[in-house]
Amino acid sequence: MAQIEDSTIDNLVRKDISTAFGSYLGWFPLTLLFTILLASISSVMGITPHMYMVGYDSINLFVVLVLPLLFISYIQPLVQANIILSNGFKEGFKAVFTLFSINLWRSSFQLSYFKYIVSFWLTIIILLFLFSFFIGMLGTIGLSIIGNILIFILVYIFMITMAISSMMAKRLVEH
Repeated sequence: MAQIEDSTIDNLVRKDISTAFGSYLGWFPLTLLFTILLASISSVMGITPHMYMVGYDSINLFVVLVLPLLFISYIQPLVQANIILSNGFKEGFKAVFTLFSINLWRSSFQLSYFKYIVSFWLTIIILLFLFSFFIGMLGTIGLSIIGNILIFILVYIFMITMAISSMMAKRLVEH
């Protein structure tokens, strides 16, 4: 409670913004490297951008695109928790690279963490399906502006939920 009372705009600008900027700068080269690697592997395997768009049914497409994204989405909550717990630009930048930490990967292979992540992502997928269905229905009856506002609100709620779930995942792994 004291932390909430002590928070000011000045603290937000100095501490939290610099941490966020450090983490964004940390994610940038990783994202760029992953994109270049994905494009290179895709071209070697003969996968064209058209195949991505039409949902080409191929084992190559699954191996190149889906498996790396599954691995990243599995470990990402723990990396995000490290970013949230960091203070300042340097710590935020370094926290992104815990993605390659052997200790983090080792701790993520606990059964309790696996159950938590699988149940969390299944819940998110079901909710995304239901909300997209509901927003699509709003569009068909002429209320698409309400659907657009709901999308904006739901993205914000999703970001907060991801932060909370990241901290819960970190606590689950540490205990």
